[in-house]
Amino acid sequence: MSSLVVREGDSILPQTAVSAPGMAGLIVPRPVQVPGSAGFRIEGHIACVPEDIEKLVVPGIGYSAGVFTGGFGEIRFQVPGHNRARYARTRSGTEVVVDGGLLDLTFKPTERATNPSGVEDLTPQYTGKAQLICVRGRPVTAGAGA
Repeated sequence: MSSLVVREGDSILPQTAVSAPGMAGLIVPRPVQVPGSAGFRIEGHIACVPEDIEKLVVPGIGYSAGVFTGGFGEIRFQVPGHNRARYARTRSGTEVVVDGGLLDLTFKPTERATNPSGVEDLTPQYTGKAQLICVRGRPVTAGAGA
């Protein structure tokens, strides 16, 4: 099965729901543009390798969890195996990123949300998912039969 190769200028859109053991939360997502460093271009844009996404830190994301509101934190992304191309690699052998499903994200509070009594949310981090948005004029894919 073939998948679109991710390139600079494509976007990541975090999903609103995040969770931690015993706690569900919501974040205020905003799209994040993906950089590229693969060393080759697709439709004039540099292809993306996992490190391009995994080194991104998105600060200033608002969140709430249960009775806790008014907090802010940062998001980091992880590229799971289904988003790594087995057949498309850089010259050094690094896999490129493909749109193979949802990315994993970690949300870490930096300014803790509080409840009406002023008690802070002590949850160290939340996890969630993010969607790749790959707009193409002419699809370029990687994978068996591509």
